[in-house]
Amino acid sequence: MLPSSSSKDDDILSESSDEVETLAMQTLDNISEQ
Repeated sequence: MLPSSSSKDDDILSESSDEVETLAMQTLDNISEQ
């Protein structure tokens, strides 16, 4: 990742990444269950 001048931006990016990763894992689980 590129360095950010604002820690707030880093927090937002980290939170968004966590949400995307969680959604991706849930999607993979749903696909494997079918």
